[in-house]
Amino acid sequence: MSYNYNQGPGYGNPYGHGAPPPPQPPQHQQPYGYGAPPPVPLHPNQYGGPPPHSPQPCYGAPAPPAPYGSHSPGYPPVPAQAPYGAPSPIPGPYGHSPAPAPYGAPPPPAQLYGGGGGYHSPSPYGNPQGSWNPESTIQTIRKATKGFGTDEAALIAALAPLTPHQMSILVRAFESQVGKPLMKVIESETSSRGYFQFGLRGLVLGPVAWEAWLLHRACSGPGTKEVTLTELLLGRTDEEIFALKAEYERQFRKPVDKAIRGELSMKTERFFNMALAAGRAPAHVPIDHNQVTNDAHTCHNGMHGLGTDEIPICGIFSTRSLPHLSALAQTYQSLYRRPLLSAIQSDFSGHMRDGLVQILAMALNPAARKAELLEAAMAGAGTKDELLCMRVIRGRWGVDGVPWERVKGEYARMYGKSLVGRVKGDTSGDYERLMVAIIGN
Repeated sequence: MSYNYNQGPGYGNPYGHGAPPPPQPPQHQQPYGYGAPPPVPLHPNQYGGPPPHSPQPCYGAPAPPAPYGSHSPGYPPVPAQAPYGAPSPIPGPYGHSPAPAPYGAPPPPAQLYGGGGGYHSPSPYGNPQGSWNPESTIQTIRKATKGFGTDEAALIAALAPLTPHQMSILVRAFESQVGKPLMKVIESETSSRGYFQFGLRGLVLGPVAWEAWLLHRACSGPGTKEVTLTELLLGRTDEEIFALKAEYERQFRKPVDKAIRGELSMKTERFFNMALAAGRAPAHVPIDHNQVTNDAHTCHNGMHGLGTDEIPICGIFSTRSLPHLSALAQTYQSLYRRPLLSAIQSDFSGHMRDGLVQILAMALNPAARKAELLEAAMAGAGTKDELLCMRVIRGRWGVDGVPWERVKGEYARMYGKSLVGRVKGDTSGDYERLMVAIIGN
């Protein structure tokens, strides 16, 4: 079953249909009537003016604070700030751009790696943020890896609940106390353990380092794993691309673009180079509706001439924000009575089609797209364990700013079963226990 990405809110008006215009000040009103006293001079110390009512504050003293909760006349109240660590607010329907900040307000903060609100990584064993102790975890790992054999259940219980931030603390503390990197211990204790080790490696490396490692793996050996490249590089924010490129070069001593050069066909390689250029507009920039309409015409013309003109369409998908692309899909359907996603699936082919579908599907409903990819890794004959493990761990981390609980809920709604139950039926052994612990109940 695949999600119908073309269902969504209608074309909206950010100012409200039929809303009255703001009141205009009178143009020729007399400042005061005949015989009325003149207005008070603007400056209290002006010649002939009254003395000041309060003593002059010292030079450099701050202005008196406004009452709590007040706001300037003519501006809407400033919304309350979400608590630290809360997930990003759900974006509104198409046409509802973010309200502009008052003049002089600081620019919006840079988007964190992994989406608007950073990582959403709830622990399947509860929230260890307030009570987690790295010293206790270090002792558990040492005990689990000491002597003959390895206590895999203890390793899973120690590592699976941790957030990426906690894991980075643990990695530094472990090496400083034990004298060897945690990853080296995991590799030695789980050698030849297949996807169990693969999953533990992801948890220990953390989001950016593991994605760089996955990218290198996708370009190494026989064949290229284009599906992995698509999910790691396409549809990402500029901040994510910059972080991934820097980490890749740090680990492997060469730029990412050189790594993928020659791994893809000519036009598909150009498409991925556009993504690596990191020119995507931020999600908080208001939607330009004229540009949306122009982009809809460009996409239509590119797919309805003699052959398909791929590069302009790839440029749109690589540089526009995801809210803009969501608006584009609705405008395209309104103008041409055909879903944009269906047009791309029928007019493109191969890895370029898969990449364009990935970007647009993530713009329309990212939780549904992630649920669909999880099911695709288990559907058919045999489980695509590398993709399943990668998608579960990245989903649990909240990469792309999609809360994990929302992905699991969307999976249950789309397929009528729980994700953890589905994974149990397609995995086994310690690998199964690790996946179940990461997914959570």
